[in-house]
Amino acid sequence: MITKDILNFRTSIKSFDTTKFLTVDQVQNIKDSLRLAPSSYGLQPWSFIEVNDKEKRLELQKAGWGQSQFVDAPLLIVFAVPTDIKENTSKYVEEYMSDMVKVRSVERSSLDGFAQQIIGTIERLTHEEAIAWAQKQAYIALGFGLLTTASLGIDACPIEGFMPDTVDKILGLTEKNLKSTVVLAIGYRLASDHHADLPKVRKSEEKAFLAI
Repeated sequence: MITKDILNFRTSIKSFDTTKFLTVDQVQNIKDSLRLAPSSYGLQPWSFIEVNDKEKRLELQKAGWGQSQFVDAPLLIVFAVPTDIKENTSKYVEEYMSDMVKVRSVERSSLDGFAQQIIGTIERLTHEEAIAWAQKQAYIALGFGLLTTASLGIDACPIEGFMPDTVDKILGLTEKNLKSTVVLAIGYRLASDHHADLPKVRKSEEKAFLAI
């Protein structure tokens, strides 16, 4: 259960303890939370790149203006979205339909209407709008990752402060028709990270919610 204590525990960690590591089960739980996150139509227009190579991490740090999380976090995941989803909508939808047939044991023909609905929605978008739509879905997965890490007592930091084109080049994403969107650094906070103990500054319930 996600409790207020868990939500208050979660904070964007600036400094990770490089002597503490994640267990295999913890990493699997985090990966499961990302993979099982909801998305529009269930299409999952994302890829999660786990970066373990130390040299690439150092390059990513440079592309992220020197932020230490890129190299110090035990687990670093880059969220990427397809850049060709507008041009190859049918391919992505058909892959999804194929998975649905296998998992739910249904006839492919029974999914024709659903498939056409997805294709019609995406094909009405411009190239840029389709990528932006995919990026919105990636942020849903990011939210699930942040909640999962906090519920496990693990720290995390979502990172938008980086040069996407440079990150894409470092990881070879461009030739895979992928675009980096956001990064999630995961591990354990350093005891001296003063940001970790600062109280959250949030709108009051009265200011945050409007009843109409």
